[in-house]
Amino acid sequence: MKSALIAVAVFLLGSAALAGEGERKTILDYYLTLEADRWFGPREGSREERLADLEKKDVRHGYLRWRAGSVETTEMKLFKFSDGTPLLAQAHIGCCCEGTCVRRIRFFADRDGKLVDVTAEVWPKLDLEDKRKVIARRLKPKERWMADRLADMAVYQLPRKRAAIFLEADGRVMLRFRLRADKFVRY
Repeated sequence: MKSALIAVAVFLLGSAALAGEGERKTILDYYLTLEADRWFGPREGSREERLADLEKKDVRHGYLRWRAGSVETTEMKLFKFSDGTPLLAQAHIGCCCEGTCVRRIRFFADRDGKLVDVTAEVWPKLDLEDKRKVIARRLKPKERWMADRLADMAVYQLPRKRAAIFLEADGRVMLRFRLRADKFVRY
């Protein structure tokens, strides 16, 4: 009798946990629900038009990349907080018509079915001077004069198969970030 009650209790707890989890979304689901955005979002259009913009699609690893224009690229990677809440990272690289280059990164948490910007909560403050200092330390002494230029050109990369974010300059990884205790930290 006791074991039957325990089995029923375990079944009910498992069912409640599954019911609370809701429908699992893939990276493709998030991409298709994004609003059009000048820097990060896909262009306005139908589902088919948005899917046609994708250059790389790896739903299994939670990764997408698309072109927003001839010189703009956006990557998206799906991470998870320690409690299982999906965390969406977006990295944008592009140049505007005046030649001004844009390298941005932002993060969204899926809270109750809505994407909420949590960049300030999860991403370390990293300004141009911070980038320059780190890059200068990574360069050989005779190359350190390039640190300012490389810091200005550094871009965020979301590797398809790794749970990390890289800051790359001149084809070299200068910084690596990993999600620990629900914040991205350098490693």
